[in-house]
Amino acid sequence: MELTADRVLKSEVDELEELDEEKDKYFASKTREMEEFRMQVEKFGGECRRSVEELRNLVMELRSSFIELQGKSGCSNNSEIAIAEMRKSELLAMKEKIERSLAFNYYLRTQLQKQLQSILISQNQDGQRLLKQ
Repeated sequence: MELTADRVLKSEVDELEELDEEKDKYFASKTREMEEFRMQVEKFGGECRRSVEELRNLVMELRSSFIELQGKSGCSNNSEIAIAEMRKSELLAMKEKIERSLAFNYYLRTQLQKQLQSILISQNQDGQRLLKQ
């Protein structure tokens, strides 16, 4: 009877070990999938940023060509408008760049504030420990 109980327990242990191995394989597989997905997202994001930058450059070139063509056709009012539009687009691009920089600076400031707060809390706790001794 004891031998049967040992066999049953050994069988259950074997099943549990097998399940544990399957679980480990499953999680390893999912981890690889997540890493591959993350890399694809990063690659796609980089490609999108490059495409946007290329499109911006093309727009600037087209506007510049448009201004040149208007200048050659002798339309002074239209060329002044085109020059103003070109300047406007340059200023908008500068504004967008500044806004991105500002957003990053706000983020960085928040992170630094969190770090400072953590350091101050740690120092405060260390100081309290020293006072208790």
